[in-house]
Amino acid sequence: MFSVKDMEASLIRKIYEKASPGSLNLGIGMPYCTASGEVKKAIVQALEDDETFYTPNAGISLLREEAALRYLHQGDGPVSAENILITTGAAQGLFLAMVSLLSPGDTVLLPDPGYPAYRNIAEFLGCRIETYGVDFEKMTVDSGDLFAKSAKDPELIILNTPSNPTGAVFTEEQFRGLASLLENNTSVVVSDEVYGSLSYDVPFLSAACFLPQKRTLVLSSLSKESGLTGLRIGWCFSDAEVIKKLNIIHQHMVSCASSLSQWGAVEALRRGGERVKSEMQKNRTCMEGLLKAVPGLKFTRPPGGLYFFVDVSAYADGRRFAEDLLKRGDVITIPGEAFGKRGRDYIRISFGASPGDIEEGCRRIRRYVDDCYGR
Repeated sequence: MFSVKDMEASLIRKIYEKASPGSLNLGIGMPYCTASGEVKKAIVQALEDDETFYTPNAGISLLREEAALRYLHQGDGPVSAENILITTGAAQGLFLAMVSLLSPGDTVLLPDPGYPAYRNIAEFLGCRIETYGVDFEKMTVDSGDLFAKSAKDPELIILNTPSNPTGAVFTEEQFRGLASLLENNTSVVVSDEVYGSLSYDVPFLSAACFLPQKRTLVLSSLSKESGLTGLRIGWCFSDAEVIKKLNIIHQHMVSCASSLSQWGAVEALRRGGERVKSEMQKNRTCMEGLLKAVPGLKFTRPPGGLYFFVDVSAYADGRRFAEDLLKRGDVITIPGEAFGKRGRDYIRISFGASPGDIEEGCRRIRRYVDDCYGR
């Protein structure tokens, strides 16, 4: 197992450390939208009602019930509040799931490019890592790669739809193919669906619809959906017995999620995520047009998520491009290699920023390319 002494700061963190306080941030991993008035009122009301004590470890019943409604009539098992564990964001849910399911020497199959925490946690736990790729043209996973490696019976398979950093989404055919493979092995699946509310071109499909409940753990949150990154509210959905086991470890990690945040989350779940989705869809359209005007940049419009994953290999590898753009253009973007080896030629650009920042940031990118590469 890795020791904390062996761990290094992520490349994402290193980029931010090089930025000046006034750098324009297109590396941001959240929507610019603020909490709705209704959510704010719910939190204030909870405070006035003295809802400031510990809640049940698994979360308040009303919030668990609201989250469970999302999974009704999905999959192969009954659904109730007992299938939901409220976590302090999906990040804690991910760590909780991996700590609970894995032992040193186990194999974890994860996406590359993918959210860096998947690899970091697996390494910390002393696990072997295998990766599967992305079809950048079709903006979905590489099915052949995923299925071939899933057939080798890894202890854990991690899915992410829509993907951070690419925006790629899983199709029904891919989920059904994976379900067939699971009939012949013992793998457990963790499906990270934090960006599920931000699916623009096709209806969002959850792993809960297709994969066996007893061997699937779905992670989600309100961070992206409702612009509530600071409230730190997420949840795990799985078989009720699995949730009971997770709750044993969860209570030793954090006791419970913030009580005030939980009451705000009840209102957010009832309201849904259309407000934020609408704004992000407008931002995506705006950024797509601006990036298309920059010579040499190659990308496919992401069907979901918050990011364009842009091939900059016409000029440099992704890290060199991002670092030089920051130095000369004062724009923060994230090198693709922060998300895995397959991202080496790419940078991640967020359309979660405000419309004004998107327009100014893309203008600076265009000027940087013109000035440095003579286009």
